[in-house]
Amino acid sequence: MNLEFYQTMFEKAPIGLAYCEAILNEDKHIIDLIYIKVNSSFKDIYRISNVNINNTKRSEIFIDKQIDKELAENIQKVIQDRIQVNFEYHSELINRHLKVEIHSTSENQVFIFVADITKEINDTIEKSILIKTTNDIILELNENYTFTSVYTNYERNLSFEKDQLINRNIREIFNQKTSDSLIQAFKLAKETHEIQVISYQTLENETLKYYQASIFYVKFDEEYRYVISIRDITSQQNVENQLLEMNNRLTEIARQSRTVIWEVDLDGKYTYINSVSKDVFGYDNKEMIGHYFYEFYPIQDRLEFKEKVLGLMNRRESVVGFESPYQTKNDERIWLLSNSSPKFNEEGLCVGYRGSDVDITEKHKIQLALKQSEEKYRFITENTSDVIWIVNLDDFKFSYISPAVYQLRGYSAEEAMAQSINESMTPESWQLIQNTIENSLGDFILDPQHPKHYILTIEQYHKNGSMVWVEISVRYRFNEQNQIEVIGISRDVTERKKIDDEIRYLSFHDQLTGLYNRRYYDIELERLNTARNLPISFITVDINGLKMTNDVFGHSSGDDLIKLASKTLKSVCREDDIIVRLGGDEFIVVLPQTNIKDCEKIVSRIHLSLKSQSDSRYTLSLSIGYSSKETMDQEIIDVVNQADRIMYQNKLIESEVYKRQLLGTIMNTLYKLDTDLRRHLKSLTNLVSQFGKYLELSSNQINQLKLAAMYHDIGKIGIDIEDIRLYQTDRVKYEYLLRRQPELSYQILRYITQYTEIANIVLAYHENYDGSGYPRGLRKDEISNESMMVHIVNNYDKLRFNVGLNREESITQLKTQKGKELDPILCEKFCQMIDEFKL
Repeated sequence: MNLEFYQTMFEKAPIGLAYCEAILNEDKHIIDLIYIKVNSSFKDIYRISNVNINNTKRSEIFIDKQIDKELAENIQKVIQDRIQVNFEYHSELINRHLKVEIHSTSENQVFIFVADITKEINDTIEKSILIKTTNDIILELNENYTFTSVYTNYERNLSFEKDQLINRNIREIFNQKTSDSLIQAFKLAKETHEIQVISYQTLENETLKYYQASIFYVKFDEEYRYVISIRDITSQQNVENQLLEMNNRLTEIARQSRTVIWEVDLDGKYTYINSVSKDVFGYDNKEMIGHYFYEFYPIQDRLEFKEKVLGLMNRRESVVGFESPYQTKNDERIWLLSNSSPKFNEEGLCVGYRGSDVDITEKHKIQLALKQSEEKYRFITENTSDVIWIVNLDDFKFSYISPAVYQLRGYSAEEAMAQSINESMTPESWQLIQNTIENSLGDFILDPQHPKHYILTIEQYHKNGSMVWVEISVRYRFNEQNQIEVIGISRDVTERKKIDDEIRYLSFHDQLTGLYNRRYYDIELERLNTARNLPISFITVDINGLKMTNDVFGHSSGDDLIKLASKTLKSVCREDDIIVRLGGDEFIVVLPQTNIKDCEKIVSRIHLSLKSQSDSRYTLSLSIGYSSKETMDQEIIDVVNQADRIMYQNKLIESEVYKRQLLGTIMNTLYKLDTDLRRHLKSLTNLVSQFGKYLELSSNQINQLKLAAMYHDIGKIGIDIEDIRLYQTDRVKYEYLLRRQPELSYQILRYITQYTEIANIVLAYHENYDGSGYPRGLRKDEISNESMMVHIVNNYDKLRFNVGLNREESITQLKTQKGKELDPILCEKFCQMIDEFKL
């Protein structure tokens, strides 16, 4: 186990532990006490608020001076008489009963063990009041170990009612282990006619309880009986366990602190050394006993330190805080701090020395490192990019500024020191500094030993006229003249401030439109819900057909539509109106101090603006609802919901109208792109209508076929013509673009409620009878008759007008596609119709 483990055990121990060093005068009386190391339990027991009291004088620790006095007097006994002291006392101030054990580790160093026994004492006091009516539990059993009588007034310790114990066997009451132990004791009592005493433990209500049972074998009314007297010894056992644990911890503390305890004779030969020697020196204690202590010094230092120590021993002087080097078994050089005092026999003759060694190798390394780095720290202070400065609060003048101020503010250290602190920053920053000092200086005056750090962000002037954002970390201190100074470190955070401002902006604004976002809206809505903002109106807005635009034209087109909606709203709303993009296609406009009539005027301006806007492929359409909160009795969320309901009612109508209008806009755009399209579509609708009649389809089916023929190529609007021309030489990419067309046509048509069936026809009109078509590779009966009819008519029209064949040639060519691209039955019937009617 490493040192970190032992340190953790020391700190987390439930019993208070403290390691102290006494400062003694010439008469060996205590002048003061230094608490070198204490654990958390020690501080909790004594209610010490100081977070870190290690290496702290006694006068700075205890709130109850009687505690301090009691401890000091007993520590004096331990040091003076070389004995262990145990005592108990009660502190009125902290209202606790404490049990204390003090051990000496050297002439002036002691370990203190403290246990809070308040509960045990209080329990004892309470039980003493009831002592006259309190008895041990007396149980009588027959030769078969069956209970025949119970004598006790202390029934709380019984697991059963008295009446329930009678006539029950001992194995029914106790567990097997306890029963076996008791029965064995019964047999011994019977054989020896002597009292048998055993102890046992039970788990009651998740609490471990200890009992002592005295067993007799006695004769009553000419008949022998077993008698058990049971006593609850839980409290005594707990105290014994604590004391045992305390002693174990004493040993562990020595291990954790790497403290070697030893005794030597007057020649310096080890007569005793504890097992910690293995951890510190690498030698087992048996390997060191019988050897002189100076044998373990490094050879180069052996003579020097041997003479020093033996000189002290010859003069019978105590050795306090003596530092010396040692050589471990692994030839490593370590440093030990030794404390020791003469050891006397019963006749008062000095027979040797006893003491302790503590490994301080790391301390030596740190001291050496600190010494070597002193100049390095000075260099860092003078050359770090952070500015270090000191201001005297008597006159608010700088008493020191590091040269890095030149990189921060363009001033030399001398120029910066010539300024007062308020001259170096903006008035707002100076006010912030003053407020901080006013609110924090009192805390420092009350507790100057533990000054707090304060971090502020201020704006300072640069010599070139610009402004610099600076983060300062400050704390107070008393200087040598007992004046209060502020020590600070300044760092340039101008870029970070810009980033923070940008992040703050983004956190409250929609990235696509620059409008406020939902997070800002939720916060602002609560702030605006006051009487002074009444009446407050709301306009809810939803973009019609945004999903259709995204699916058909792509999300970049959808984003353009969202930005166009944002631009429209900003163009008609007032400067103080709050325009929010709630997300997706939803917007809301918040109009403080605006009644319903003024709100309606703004809605009218929105509608007027929409009429003047259009795009070659799509037109902006908005569904709008509005409402107004006139009194504080109205719940603001109800008002917003009312506007939403109106908007959604309008959307049910306007969205379908917009989609049909968009359909017309798309077709007009396609007519402009393809001059033959009108003729082709007219020819297709006529032929497919004739074909439907020839097959005796219903008028509804014929109308669907005509619409499907009319819109079968509407998906071309989503394919860039330039891409088609660009990829004509690349068959794979070219086919990919073509295959997208029926899917895009389907996407457009399915958004219009009346055209859902038509969308399904259009989606499959490029599917082939043999499964070689697209987009899904359907075959035979998987393809609807309507889709195949459009396919057949489309192929015939292309043969006539694109390829330039006459009617007979087209029919002949069409028949070659039977069973491949085209359904053989429908293809044959279509060819019959064409031939019959000469179409």
